[in-house]
Amino acid sequence: MNVEWKNPKEPPVVNRGETVKVWALVESCMYDTKWGGLSDDGKAKRTSTLKSKTARVVEFHYGNVTATAEEIAYMEEQGEFPESAPGLLNDWMNEDGEFHGVEGFYREYADEGGMCIDSVTETSSGQFWIESGWYGEGNPETILLAWAIFEKPEVPDELPVFTTEAA
Repeated sequence: MNVEWKNPKEPPVVNRGETVKVWALVESCMYDTKWGGLSDDGKAKRTSTLKSKTARVVEFHYGNVTATAEEIAYMEEQGEFPESAPGLLNDWMNEDGEFHGVEGFYREYADEGGMCIDSVTETSSGQFWIESGWYGEGNPETILLAWAIFEKPEVPDELPVFTTEAA
């Protein structure tokens, strides 16, 4: 399968109210973290030092799930978006009835409370990353290097046959 990697600055074209799955070429960052002393706000001070980066290909999504001011006002009054709003907007409301749409790349994962997302943000240096809440502000957890269209392989004309014996 030939993959055409694209720059995150040139995202996929997605209609408003829709999302698309993409392949993401990322670097996962690992840190050494040390605790000691108190920070200026009186909390435990932590120092994180980048230990390693590992390149991998993972599933991400790109969403254009935004709402207009009129749609938000209707949703706040009625508890759901108007029928004229794009398809998935009601799916982006949390358990408190608040709309949390997304416009950009994001990672989706299951947590005990349901599905969660981590949005990818563009930094002032032009990198795209998911900031780590654990390793401290300004430390990326995942850096998005490139993305590609999520293509499912075709079923081959001839199915592979495997024996049960090891080679």
